[in-house]
Amino acid sequence: RLSHAILDEQKNKPHYDILYNNIFPDNEGRDKNGYLPLLSHKVVTDAQVDMTDIIPLGDRLVGVDPNDGGENEGVIGSRYMNVFKIDQAIKGGDPLTIADDAANIHDAKYIYVDKQGVGSGTAKRLQRIKETKLKTVAINAGEKITKDDKLPDGENPSQYLNQRAYIYWQTKLWIEGGGKIPYDQELVKQLLAIKYKNSSGGAIQIIPKDLLRKPYYNIHDLGRADVLSFTFSPKKPRVFIMPYDGGNAGVQPYYPDIGI
Repeated sequence: RLSHAILDEQKNKPHYDILYNNIFPDNEGRDKNGYLPLLSHKVVTDAQVDMTDIIPLGDRLVGVDPNDGGENEGVIGSRYMNVFKIDQAIKGGDPLTIADDAANIHDAKYIYVDKQGVGSGTAKRLQRIKETKLKTVAINAGEKITKDDKLPDGENPSQYLNQRAYIYWQTKLWIEGGGKIPYDQELVKQLLAIKYKNSSGGAIQIIPKDLLRKPYYNIHDLGRADVLSFTFSPKKPRVFIMPYDGGNAGVQPYYPDIGI
């Protein structure tokens, strides 16, 4: 009773091959902890382009992953409809400086920033700067997807263990669907390090960073891959309450996305 239209609509959903083609996961590709690669080496290699050969199309969505002056990089990256680029990736920076650097990207539609740990200072600074406060989205990828997160039609929040699972799955679909990335060895290394499996409840689960740091994986920095994934966050900028100059009428909501 399934039409071709229904099958085409479901092709990008998790477990499509299992549910519709009766193809079960290839256990030979699993590591000792049960995780499978999110992206194949061929897919990532084929996605690389010379940035001078491609014209970015669509809105500029900026991802920010701050650092605290340690060995990990502080990264800012921009994703357009067709291509992703690294704007900066530096060691030894600080959360406030990276906030100012992100604020200088004046054509960003949204700025997605990790609010965990040192990122909380970056997010707060961006939310206080006049030019960026209405387009800054502070995210915690470990949080569950809630009813307030606007997923595309047909997406079921229960398919994903948390925000991180959702945004990395969307990253996978974008790259497999033709999204391009720069020739960047560190970015490629990080994307190939991302793995997934099904949780005990059947939801998509991305390998935890703490596990990736173990000697078996030995991956200590995912900043470049993370900022790409941040740009797929379903969260939107918070609504600001603006003063209403109307006598005793109190305040009225301000919705920057629709201009009222």
